[in-house]
Amino acid sequence: MKKKLLMIWMIVAAAGLSGCGSANEPDAQTQEAAQETVTAGEQTESTGGTDEADEYADFYIADPDVSLEELYAANDLRKLAKDHQSLSYTLESYDAQEHLESTVKGQFTFRDGRLLFDSEMTGLEESLSYITCDELDGVTGAEYSYYPPDSDSSCYLTIYPADEYADIMAGRWMSNEKGLERKEELFDTSTQDGAILLQSRTTFTDIAEYYETLYYVQPETNLLLYKEDVWYTSEGEKLSVDRYSPVYDEPYEDENTAMKMVTDGDDLCHLTVVLKAGEQEEKVSEYDVRKGTMIFFESRKPYTVSSSGDMIVEISEISTNEDEVTIRATLEDEAPDEE
Repeated sequence: MKKKLLMIWMIVAAAGLSGCGSANEPDAQTQEAAQETVTAGEQTESTGGTDEADEYADFYIADPDVSLEELYAANDLRKLAKDHQSLSYTLESYDAQEHLESTVKGQFTFRDGRLLFDSEMTGLEESLSYITCDELDGVTGAEYSYYPPDSDSSCYLTIYPADEYADIMAGRWMSNEKGLERKEELFDTSTQDGAILLQSRTTFTDIAEYYETLYYVQPETNLLLYKEDVWYTSEGEKLSVDRYSPVYDEPYEDENTAMKMVTDGDDLCHLTVVLKAGEQEEKVSEYDVRKGTMIFFESRKPYTVSSSGDMIVEISEISTNEDEVTIRATLEDEAPDEE
């Protein structure tokens, strides 16, 4: 009987846990299926069956103790890239009443030591598609995104320093590096259906809200099978729920729609970005983007963006309404060149 109950979870896990709800609040359909399994199991027990120890053998976990540090290390994108071709996931976001608000489908693909990230969001009365690449197929690494329907203000290009790209991308999946001061504490470890369950609570220095996370973890590898974040007010009232369902090694099938939206067209701006100009490590990146595309520069270090040849006058907006535009980005550990 108990083995049949456990097999329900194993089937869901093998399917990538798509659409999985809260482990603490099973829906009516799940309850009904469980009850049918219990009834069938009772009948089996009444007529005999396999030894109970044998039934549990496939689900026994010798060492269920996993720290948060071990969990994050095993699911770091740079670690996953060594063992997998891709990581796909579905993120479903719900309000406090369990109404679906938005769905994000994303995929990290690992190619010849390079990382490609595609994502598409639907819901919240709009959709967003973007692709982030590290010099993919001759295209300079950046994030290309757009909000359809097409308009001059719907295209975006975010540029990163090449040597920071991997760290920035790693922060988009199972990263304990956040912009706000935060503290995550593990408060429960258990096992269920051959998986390790970890529960943690994350609090912040700057905001009163907090969230609790439920992790389903694969034994031995510590690979994430499912993740659920439930946000609460400081008084403990539920605000929202985010549910992540990962799938590993799916083939890459995207057609780079976001990149094409930003770079295709007859009226383009040729954008040149210079990092560390005049130095041995000087890096020049060039982009051809649709005029009107909004340009952002992002770095983990404090930086200054200016027009070419003038490091005194900083610019807060990068215009792409001209045929050619050149900008320079100077990071904090660089000294501006003498003009």
